[in-house]
Amino acid sequence: MNDQSQFISFCLFLLAVLLTSCISPGRLSKLPKDIHVVEKREAINEYKTGPNTLTIQYLGAGGLYLLNKNEGILIDPFFSNQKVGKLGWSVLFGKENIRANEKMVTYGLKSIEAQTGPLAPQVKAIFSAHGHYDHLLDVPAVFATLNKPMVYLNQTGYNICYNTIDKNKMDVLEAHMTTADKTRPPITWATDSSSVHVYPILADHNPHLKNIKAFDGDITTPNQTFKNPYDKTTANTWLEGSTFAFVIDYVTNNKITLRLYIQSSSCNPCPSVAASAKEDCLAQLKSLPPHPIDIAFLGIASYAASPQYPAELLTALNPTAVVWLHWEDFFRSYTRPPKTVRATNVPAFFKLDAVNKVKDKAYLPWPKAVLEVKY
Repeated sequence: MNDQSQFISFCLFLLAVLLTSCISPGRLSKLPKDIHVVEKREAINEYKTGPNTLTIQYLGAGGLYLLNKNEGILIDPFFSNQKVGKLGWSVLFGKENIRANEKMVTYGLKSIEAQTGPLAPQVKAIFSAHGHYDHLLDVPAVFATLNKPMVYLNQTGYNICYNTIDKNKMDVLEAHMTTADKTRPPITWATDSSSVHVYPILADHNPHLKNIKAFDGDITTPNQTFKNPYDKTTANTWLEGSTFAFVIDYVTNNKITLRLYIQSSSCNPCPSVAASAKEDCLAQLKSLPPHPIDIAFLGIASYAASPQYPAELLTALNPTAVVWLHWEDFFRSYTRPPKTVRATNVPAFFKLDAVNKVKDKAYLPWPKAVLEVKY
């Protein structure tokens, strides 16, 4: 970015943080009584029963842990919730005070293991949807704790983590993305007669407040100061880069048996711009091997910035079940019971017509809660 755009971005960052600091998180008691809240463990009953079980643990913010046949996928694992004041101080003065919290990372991973068993032999890959700290900050620490699984992240994330994650263990999502000009195969790994196929789908990220989008932009060169997963960084270290959704197919004997769509950031369905052409994410979905969406995981935070969200996306996906993500305040300690995210009217979200239409097949999990799917 040039000096002028950097200054404008800085002012927007600051304004967004200052406004957010004046807004309290919402109380769960204000949520409609008829929504399906999952506090501990529950089965997703809308989908057919079958011989296989997928265990889904909601980690908070955009985070998920998917476990199938003792093979796990971590998506945006984040436990180091930051305080609003600390974030604002970092934005205002460039203070290096944003870092992963080793105690919270350990607590978060142990919370997963309490439900699923030891993580190190399970986790095959970590995926990061974009570079914001509430999606990427803890990834280097989690990577170091586990058996160094592959980490898939955008180009900005690669540059942020350049000196904290083994370079031969990082892969850039843009290189696996299907575009209008090129169809690319999925990210795949297999065991016996089963395999997992992951398709990165270029999406977008709504502004945080009105037209203010904090931590927008790209990191174009490798970060040379972030060298240890627990190093202190500035808030502006964690720019968004490209934002991705993921389609994950579980395949048995060359047949798709379960398809997930995961998009933790609210946005219009088709706003993203690639290097050479506008990419329609719904067109990207149509390019996939045919199979319905069994479960859609969709974010709530900042939904109001896109009047068509989530109606247009739900219509296109037509999922069998819906799981709502990124709904709780991530400035609150991960060890405490949740409250709803700041600067987003979460109760009003559940009054939207499109959300009401799917409420009988939708789930709102607490952080650490587990959903099970038989397929």
